[in-house]
Amino acid sequence: MLRKFASVLMAGSAFALGLGACGGTASTATNSTNGTAPASSYVIGASLPESGPNAGYAPVFAQAIKAGAQFAVAQHLVPHLTVKYADNQALPEPGVVAYNQLVQVDHANFILSTFSGVITATAPLANRDEVIQVNGGGVGPNLADLGAYTINDIPLLNDEISGLLQYLKSKGFHGGMDVIYTNDALGTGAYQTLQKDWPAQGGTIIHGYEISPTTADFTSIASQIASNHPNLVYVASYGSQQISIVKELRDAGVTAQMVSYSGFNYPGAATPSYDQGLIFSSEKVNYHATNNMTTAFLKQWMQSNTSLPSYYQVNYANGVLLYAELAKYVTSHHEALTGKNLLAAFHAVKTYDLIGGELTFRSNGTVEMPIQINQITNGQFVVLK
Repeated sequence: MLRKFASVLMAGSAFALGLGACGGTASTATNSTNGTAPASSYVIGASLPESGPNAGYAPVFAQAIKAGAQFAVAQHLVPHLTVKYADNQALPEPGVVAYNQLVQVDHANFILSTFSGVITATAPLANRDEVIQVNGGGVGPNLADLGAYTINDIPLLNDEISGLLQYLKSKGFHGGMDVIYTNDALGTGAYQTLQKDWPAQGGTIIHGYEISPTTADFTSIASQIASNHPNLVYVASYGSQQISIVKELRDAGVTAQMVSYSGFNYPGAATPSYDQGLIFSSEKVNYHATNNMTTAFLKQWMQSNTSLPSYYQVNYANGVLLYAELAKYVTSHHEALTGKNLLAAFHAVKTYDLIGGELTFRSNGTVEMPIQINQITNGQFVVLK
């Protein structure tokens, strides 16, 4: 039975963090609990795309980070918590600049980050500096192999694609697939996975079209795909670019079933008629979990919002709560809040009681989580399976 998919990427709730230019704003949560650490020690960083074509993600992720910080303090997991922000523009080089600001200027040893290219670029620095970076939005398969200090609380693309292709086969989809993919960690990872997994399901890859994340004109590619007559077209892009791709494909007369990944939960993606019927995979969040972290957080969230948090927002709120749990563990063992000690605590605990229920991490820092299949139907995101 179809049911509406909570998409707060399009929610109208007020965003009060006041994000400005690169790293200029901090969000602070406090309570009356007296902690053993100085006030400046409970600091985390948030590397988000505050500018550029993917800036639509930043307020959505930051809203969840702020809510997570407030909740962590309200639940007495930490006595206080400051979040420092920096602009990664969803690109590797600005991502490195943002990382350096958060670590060297703001003294964060725990950073919430996003976008596969950014996280790939900063991973060597995180390993060198013993700084944990938690990814709640990037899904490139390579993110599983970036070293001990990169933690993913979102399923990666190989897990998503596996679930999607099994669903497509079960519904009778078969034959040729064209792939449009960005020439970065996300896109190349998606294409390589599809090249291996779709033939294993009995299908064929007709052609892969590599694009830059900044490409804006897809007329030529759309014309070629129209002449290929594929049964399926997989779009491995993000932000407003992915919407433009689908529009130009439909304008060129491509009637194939459009398929994609969790990045299609993006502002405006469900509105245009040309996205009608697009199928995409994502993680599955159990909003009905009965643990206190889920029920209490959602109660707090709904006091100032009209819809449930999206899965991306759950990831970033959980990233904050993960830090709070690790910090609580470290301080209870009378150790300093260093990145090295936080990482040791992460591996000591492994399974966490977070929003959506228990979350278990593998030894390589990836998360075990079920995949769901969604479709854009009549301007709504709905869950198919």
